[in-house]
Amino acid sequence: MSQRSKQEVNWEFLLGSSKSTLQAFEQSRLNFAANVRKEIGQLLDTWVDESSSALLARWLIERNLAAEANAIRADVATVVNELKDPRTQTQCTPSGGPKPPCRMAPRTGAEARDASDKIAGQNSLTAERIRAAL
Repeated sequence: MSQRSKQEVNWEFLLGSSKSTLQAFEQSRLNFAANVRKEIGQLLDTWVDESSSALLARWLIERNLAAEANAIRADVATVVNELKDPRTQTQCTPSGGPKPPCRMAPRTGAEARDASDKIAGQNSLTAERIRAAL
């Protein structure tokens, strides 16, 4: 507000004032009240606009979260159904071509080596080979 919101009234002055002075005082107070009303209206419009924008943003956030949750639920349901359906599970057998490792397949031969053996090569490093290299 550009003007003082509460002005002290000098009652003695008003009691001794003429009619025209009282009318001018009345007009100034009514003008002030009209300006305050206009400011309140502008503030209410701003408040409604900003609140509606915030609510729209909240709705979009929740809509996106709900869509993501539904997608995750659908993915989980698909995985669960695949795990429950024996037709979708591949059986690992020792015979046949090379297959990826499977928990159900027994580890024999080259597959039974440790990860460190796979990194170092076919021949594991022994103490004699280390001493010979030095």
